[in-house]
Amino acid sequence: MNIIKYIFWLVAFLMGVIVAYVFPEETMSTGAKFIFVGAWGAVLGFVFYITNIRLPEIPHNAMEYISNMNTPLAMLIAGATVAQTNILKAFKGIEMYRVCAGKLIIVPAVTFALVWLTPAPDVVKMVVTIAAGCPVATTGTMFAITMDRHPQKCSEFFAVTTVLSGLTLPLLTMVCDKLI
Repeated sequence: MNIIKYIFWLVAFLMGVIVAYVFPEETMSTGAKFIFVGAWGAVLGFVFYITNIRLPEIPHNAMEYISNMNTPLAMLIAGATVAQTNILKAFKGIEMYRVCAGKLIIVPAVTFALVWLTPAPDVVKMVVTIAAGCPVATTGTMFAITMDRHPQKCSEFFAVTTVLSGLTLPLLTMVCDKLI
């Protein structure tokens, strides 16, 4: 496992805790809620990668063990919370459509525009764009459960974006294939 993943998850966790405890939900603007703080971890990880900074073996191994547990644990938590979600009710709120449009359409469109400007190979541009169009991650649900801050709403976002991504990801792939 490389340093990018370490930094990404560390910053995502710390920012999630800070946002949950420091900023009252009522004082955050809608725009501030859409800032993906995990991206800062990716940027910092990228800087570490470019500068070739490596962790010593012991913390590296410890982080790798934790990383290997991440996906299965996230899927268990996501499955448990989605099982308790009324998906039909979740489709009724306008907020859901805003989140879905942002995550499944706007974010991949902006990502595509940015990667188009890079000299990266076409397959890399396509993979990055498609990854940007994936559903809302379970990290939000895990933070919401841990901090007791609207876990049901987070599981609704996860469930609905997952269902809708069954439509948007194939379309996104076709559009990328035609444009790249």
